[in-house]
Amino acid sequence: GTVVFTVDIRSPDQAKLDGMRARIEKEAPKICEPLGVKCSVEAVGHFDPVTFDPTLVGRVRTAAEKLGYSHMNIISGAGHDACWAAKVAPATMVM
Repeated sequence: GTVVFTVDIRSPDQAKLDGMRARIEKEAPKICEPLGVKCSVEAVGHFDPVTFDPTLVGRVRTAAEKLGYSHMNIISGAGHDACWAAKVAPATMVM
């Protein structure tokens, strides 16, 4: 049979993404080989990391605090419109 296993790695730091991918490529065969399982690693998608405007992020955080809403910073790798807008203008997201 065949198993397809997907790993979604996210970070705002490209060096960390590169390191994680290298480690997966190195370690996966080491796990599979003793089990007699073939292994291949293939990148099926990639978005460059996007860092949102710190001033706008701070303003959203302040507004949430003033309204008594819970909040947290998260890493989103879904390719939201704001990621594209951030390439040309200050941007942030609220989820």
